[in-house]
Amino acid sequence: MKPIIDISYWQQPGEINYDLLAGAIDGVILRAAYGTRPDTAFERHYAEFTKRNIPVGAYHYICEYVTVPDQVRVMKQAVSGKTLNLGLWCDVEIEQGADVLTGKTVIDYMTQAEAALGEFGVYAANWCWKQIMGGEYARYSSRKLWCAAYTE
Repeated sequence: MKPIIDISYWQQPGEINYDLLAGAIDGVILRAAYGTRPDTAFERHYAEFTKRNIPVGAYHYICEYVTVPDQVRVMKQAVSGKTLNLGLWCDVEIEQGADVLTGKTVIDYMTQAEAALGEFGVYAANWCWKQIMGGEYARYSSRKLWCAAYTE
């Protein structure tokens, strides 16, 4: 089994050999948005992987300091018309130098995003999820979980 990876604008399209990468993975989950900003490489990454028949999913790195409805709107616009065989994912992290994401915002986002787009999985490191969700730690235990492993 080959890995399923995540990619965002940090992996610039012009620097990727998509043919080589496609042969090394079983799927890719692309960042569609960061807060209320669309990921600037999402469309290109999506086009390159789908033309190579690589299964694709999309994630949204949600933030505390912008409104949930605005974040949902950006995600909805980003994934509209896309085939996402690997589903939709809510990226829950502690953003350096920003207001710390709260469990309330995660719950509000999941509720509103799922009403607009369907079920989301959770993309988080265990320690982030526990810290952010607190007593609501098990709230989404029936959802798919993609555990983040941050490395340098």
